[in-house]
Amino acid sequence: MIAKKVVKTILAVVTIFVILITLFICSFFINHNFIIRWSLTKDFKDIINDNSQAEIIESKSVHGKLNGNGNGINYFGTVLIKAESEEKLAELLPLLDEEFGAVGYMLQPSSTVNTDLIEHVSIEYDHTFIEGETYYSIYYFNLSNEHSYPLDIRGH
Repeated sequence: MIAKKVVKTILAVVTIFVILITLFICSFFINHNFIIRWSLTKDFKDIINDNSQAEIIESKSVHGKLNGNGNGINYFGTVLIKAESEEKLAELLPLLDEEFGAVGYMLQPSSTVNTDLIEHVSIEYDHTFIEGETYYSIYYFNLSNEHSYPLDIRGH
């Protein structure tokens, strides 16, 4: 009788342990980083739309271990715009800098985004570049996000 209770108790403890381990492992497959990345890019585009007359053509974003070594999920987003002058873009940077880790812009002569901020990933725009048009990329790079899952194995 006591042996049955001990076996049932051990079985219950093992079952609970297996359930907890399974939930922990499954948490890595929940793509909450996609939601964070989407939200960051949406906010980024909203600030650009509200504060400039530049035409947003396309946006791209990635997350993961984008630069260097160590731990943590990085977020990088870029927006391809057609702009008349570089001065208007420079006016946007202080507004974007308040919300995002590192921001900047660069002349975009081709579909490949060339920046030192992302080493482990390459980004290309789908847009067909028209000769004679001036395109710029405005980008943000966040080293981390307060809503990131600290034990996410994709950041190691």
